[in-house]
Amino acid sequence: MFSPGRVLIFLLVLLGGCAPGTAIVLDLPEDTWKAFDEPIDIAVKMGKFRYENKVQESFETNASYSDLVFEEPLSDQITKAFNRYLEKSGIFREIVDDTSDADAVVFGRIIRSQWGETGSIWTPILLSIFTVDLYPLLGGPLSWPAAEVRLEVVVKHPSRKTCFRIYSGAGYNKQSLSLYSLSKSSPATQLSLAINDAILQIGNGINKDRENLLELFKPLPSKKEEKQEKKQEPLDIPGITIIQPSRERNLVYRSILLKVKFEGKTPLAGYSVELNRAPVASGRLSGTTHLLEKRIVLSSGRNTLIITLVNKKGGKRKKQCIINCDRVTLLNPRRWVLIVSPLDSGDSDENPVKRFVNTLKKHEDGGFSEKRVLWLNGKNATRSNILAAIRNLTPKAGKRDEVFLFFIGHGFSLSSRPEDNFLYCAGTSVKNPDTTAISVAVLQDALRFYMACPRYYGQYLFTRSGSSVSPINLKSVKETMAKLPAWGTVAAAVRAFGKDDEHSSWGDMLLSACSAKADADKNAILDLGEMISYLQQAAGGKAKFEVAVSGWKLSKLFVLDEEPGK
Repeated sequence: MFSPGRVLIFLLVLLGGCAPGTAIVLDLPEDTWKAFDEPIDIAVKMGKFRYENKVQESFETNASYSDLVFEEPLSDQITKAFNRYLEKSGIFREIVDDTSDADAVVFGRIIRSQWGETGSIWTPILLSIFTVDLYPLLGGPLSWPAAEVRLEVVVKHPSRKTCFRIYSGAGYNKQSLSLYSLSKSSPATQLSLAINDAILQIGNGINKDRENLLELFKPLPSKKEEKQEKKQEPLDIPGITIIQPSRERNLVYRSILLKVKFEGKTPLAGYSVELNRAPVASGRLSGTTHLLEKRIVLSSGRNTLIITLVNKKGGKRKKQCIINCDRVTLLNPRRWVLIVSPLDSGDSDENPVKRFVNTLKKHEDGGFSEKRVLWLNGKNATRSNILAAIRNLTPKAGKRDEVFLFFIGHGFSLSSRPEDNFLYCAGTSVKNPDTTAISVAVLQDALRFYMACPRYYGQYLFTRSGSSVSPINLKSVKETMAKLPAWGTVAAAVRAFGKDDEHSSWGDMLLSACSAKADADKNAILDLGEMISYLQQAAGGKAKFEVAVSGWKLSKLFVLDEEPGK
């Protein structure tokens, strides 16, 4: 019935809904890595849900909440929310479908799910009026939901004694019922948040106890094996190279991408990554080399990262890295970016502007995000669309956010006055430049008018004069930026669409101009951290860059007519 060497844990949290037909595999601790005949898998299977206090199980509503699927039983919706949380919580590694080889079972239920007292009858009536939610009028209160979860773990093994564990957790979620938070105060949403808190406590307990739990399934060495181990030759020790982060340093943003290279003469068997003594990644390996890329979330303060690598002969290597993470507060800036490239359709995945935009969207460590990066290119980069983008994007920036504008184009008419400096847009007409092109003065006025209250920002405009589309020498860009005054805004966007192979990509030149790493590899992705740091230094250092609040009237348009190679 049970196969040795496999552990399957069923989580049967009874709440009265449908059961997802999936199981979730826990990460393996490093101490269990031995030459097993069969792999050890620890899984959690979702079961039916039921809560034991007498609360109505279903409701209907005409409101629209992001966390609810309407016209379905409330318990079904909590089941889905619970399942989603387990998958995203980091407690488990992957989902499996085969649950037939169960060596362990976890029995569980929610023993209390308190929804609070209804109080005055006017409370549910008023809430129903504002939220169009019929559930409170049917007897379901909206405040102080709580959940207590109890799990009993019974591990069965043919050659060992039965192991018994109990994990418990409690969660509470109290929402302030105001017009600004009614969308978050629906019963299912609050109860699912409370359950999440409880399950998180259980997950932490399972993580701490995982090594003890799996200790039961380590194969006991025989006397012959012990004698053979003494005669074995010295073990081949594998190697670990931490590529990113490149050195011990302070970080502001908590989410980082860890890159580690594993290599050795003997085929690799497995690895584990621990962050502050908690496992964050592990897996089996094959072959003699492997590149690990894993996004991890740091804690505030000192973080100890321990990476362990084991090969198939038993050789083992550990490496430690210390990462200091400054406390993340609202004072840390978010970055809002508007990129305009009128003459670039951006159809190809190899397009350098498209690569730049996609890199920005994924660079969360640098304060960027997909929602805060907008690219107007080709036919979309019209004068009206540019002004509409400024109108919709910049008011969302906070007091300490950064707003960046990249204009990758060329000038239509350039002079010493901002109102006479026109930039080409999609559909620009020589006869009507005032209505089809956009002047630097109009751009500045729009930014000044719609900008909510960012404390510091940058405007980057690089262009060529006239209608020429020959590439710009980016070495002159770097030299120009180094000479900028300390008061603030600098220029750093380029338009270069030459047709010959040597200058076909402005992105390759931008890499060589602004990234030290790209000097050796022009196909490398732009290191945005280096670029932003360099721009701040060119503007007089970060401290002076932050207080550059003298206004957009001081922003400059740099016109570079130098040809490459001159």
